[in-house]
Amino acid sequence: MLFGKDSAGGISFGRLVKTPLNKYAHLTGRDGYLTNHLSTVSHTDCVTKASAFTAAQHKSGDICTQLNTEFSRQRDHNRNVLHRILKAIEFHGRLGLALRGHDDSGPLKVQTDNEDTIDYNEGNLRALLQLMMNCNDNTLKSHFANTVKMPHLFRHYLRMR
Repeated sequence: MLFGKDSAGGISFGRLVKTPLNKYAHLTGRDGYLTNHLSTVSHTDCVTKASAFTAAQHKSGDICTQLNTEFSRQRDHNRNVLHRILKAIEFHGRLGLALRGHDDSGPLKVQTDNEDTIDYNEGNLRALLQLMMNCNDNTLKSHFANTVKMPHLFRHYLRMR
């Protein structure tokens, strides 16, 4: 019994549920154990729960598939974010602009409502990323809203330049 309880309506389960069936003569028929069991509320409830469970398994796949799907979604999101940041760095390189500014560390301010959040003292790269978020780049917005600080290696790279 996978989805049942130990008892239903104060009656504990016995034959066909908790204890094995030893007398097969009374298995079927008008008052047979199997006939009576199939008509109980607990049996129909367990069948309904088992059907819902198998339908959910086929709909979303097993746990490995779900984890792989989530991993793929995160990987694609991170690639999109990295692509945007690299494009911003390439933009600065093509124009011969410095990346760093007065303060390159800490969280990047994300626009809320109609607030202008570009802080030009934080550096050219950070200002451009803020401008991209202000222009409704939702990929960068969601990334920097959920990221506390810029990655340590990235900050170190910016300080070296």
